[in-house]
Amino acid sequence: MNIHDLQELIKLGRSATYQLTASADFPAPYAISGKALRWEQTEVLNWLERQRVKNPADRTRARKAQSKGFMTVNGVKFRSATNA
Repeated sequence: MNIHDLQELIKLGRSATYQLTASADFPAPYAISGKALRWEQTEVLNWLERQRVKNPADRTRARKAQSKGFMTVNGVKFRSATNA
């Protein structure tokens, strides 16, 4: 997956997506040439699933925040790309 695929999947803007990918628990990218990075789709989907099931109370808060146009990932609050 490239950065655009990630943006589409997690519904964040480019800067927020790069910020998320820099977090320690996000799957590491691999370089295909120079600065071109890619992520394994299965690793990203597994990471998303782990985030989803961490804490049911967090999911409820996340749904409320997302309905207001924000999303919190790893404690970082982002404006949802669909509402940007």
